[in-house]
Amino acid sequence: MKFSERYGYTKPSTVLIREEMTEEIINVVCTGYDLLKEKMKTVKSLSAEFVTDALRNQSKNHALS
Repeated sequence: MKFSERYGYTKPSTVLIREEMTEEIINVVCTGYDLLKEKMKTVKSLSAEFVTDALRNQSKNHALS
């Protein structure tokens, strides 16, 4: 059994080859990546804010006890 079959890797026929893509498709992929990266920064920032607020509230509640 081939390594790729054993671990479920895709067939080369189902892979997009950059050199065979049109400029428009490459631009769409790059733009999508950039948008995803920006969204992930926002999520990371919001997550950090949430954790900071939760810890702050927890310490306030603990001080009141």
